[in-house]
Amino acid sequence: MHPFTTEADKAIGAIGEAELIGRIRSWLGPCTPAAPYGMGDDCAVLQKKSNLSAIDPVIYGKHFDDSVSPQDAGAKLLKRNLSDIAAMGGKPNDALLALTPSANLRLDWIEQFIGGLREVAERYGVTIIGGDVAEAPGEAFIAHLTITGFAEKPIPRRGAKTGDTLWVTGSLGGSIIGKHYNFEPRLREGQWLADHGSVRGMIDLTDGLSKDLPQLLPDGAVALLNLDQIPLSYEAHSMAQKSNQVPLYHAFSDGEDYELAFALAAEAEPEAFLKAWKNEFELPLTCIGQISTVSEMSDDRLLNSETQKAISFGNGYEHLFIRP
Repeated sequence: MHPFTTEADKAIGAIGEAELIGRIRSWLGPCTPAAPYGMGDDCAVLQKKSNLSAIDPVIYGKHFDDSVSPQDAGAKLLKRNLSDIAAMGGKPNDALLALTPSANLRLDWIEQFIGGLREVAERYGVTIIGGDVAEAPGEAFIAHLTITGFAEKPIPRRGAKTGDTLWVTGSLGGSIIGKHYNFEPRLREGQWLADHGSVRGMIDLTDGLSKDLPQLLPDGAVALLNLDQIPLSYEAHSMAQKSNQVPLYHAFSDGEDYELAFALAAEAEPEAFLKAWKNEFELPLTCIGQISTVSEMSDDRLLNSETQKAISFGNGYEHLFIRP
């Protein structure tokens, strides 16, 4: 559904900022309480204990296009933020929504966008406590969401040690076929991993293994990866048929998988850990390698465990890059 219209009476510019905010409050329903605990004051008063905060946007033409419904675009905005909370082993609390649309944005489009966001907020117990609206020039739509959460034992990215094993949830690659918006944040899984006590570093996979996995590694360490153990999605195989690349390329470079990658302490028993996981979840969990050190210093952080050679399946998704 195209977000913009040339019919002035069908655009948000026909009702103005104050009326739009009022309608957003109505569309959100019970997801936003009365001020000062929700929308309608200079600041929102927080009622929940929070020690986590994250922010992510969705931008028309970058994170979604006309092939994605406004409901799915709104859902994606919140789910992207929830994935960050999951990567810390946390539970979500409150969120602030900032909208920057052009005045010719369709009123029925933004209503459906908010509806998609509301559905996810209700499912995961997120309260929308406020935000802002500002007009964008030209024809544009940008939405930012800031989320708070709480974790008893937050898991940072850089807690892993040499000897730890590396694991990923689900399957990877080919997200552009649909998973980039049709995914579930691994909140329950992240909380379970945090409670387990043997997970020392975790990240959500948004930019591909090539870019994200090195962020788990201690300084001077490398990841020795078992390439035949990388869990490839059906979509990765489908993309490979079109791209003339091997499926592994898409797992390492596509991004927007929204799965969790983590380091399990070397002293943990992998078989017992995996058995405990399977007792809780149907979602596949795979050990893909181990953190090690190398005798020769190199910029290469991801190595094939069989050949000890650098893995070269692209660099992952780079946000600030001039593409030809």
